[in-house]
Amino acid sequence: MNPKNVAQEVSSATKLAATDAATFVTGGGFPHDDEDPRRARNAKAALGVAVGGVALLVLSILTKKRK
Repeated sequence: MNPKNVAQEVSSATKLAATDAATFVTGGGFPHDDEDPRRARNAKAALGVAVGGVALLVLSILTKKRK
């Protein structure tokens, strides 16, 4: 449980989730659960974070325009 190794594993998983989410957006679908069930879950989480970030950005812009 070396912190450097843990950070490297988290970094790799995050990059893979971002790649899988991008594949879904471009029409490739989510990874199959038989490959690695965590990949589909992580890709969905990455999409949720991205959608949430965009929603907050839009909300922030709309709120500033009303003032």
